[in-house]
Amino acid sequence: MLNDLLGGELVRGEVRVNGERTDYHWWNRLGMGVDIDLTREQFGADVIVTEG
Repeated sequence: MLNDLLGGELVRGEVRVNGERTDYHWWNRLGMGVDIDLTREQFGADVIVTEG
């Protein structure tokens, strides 16, 4: 897992389609607010991932 290698904080966001939560998405946040999200492209342009 990337977090095991680089540390940082795991961030969970809600995946929203047409305003309704359909799932959750996780990514890694390093110091200084740098986000690393290796799987964000799996969501289409009409999908909103909120920061939770």
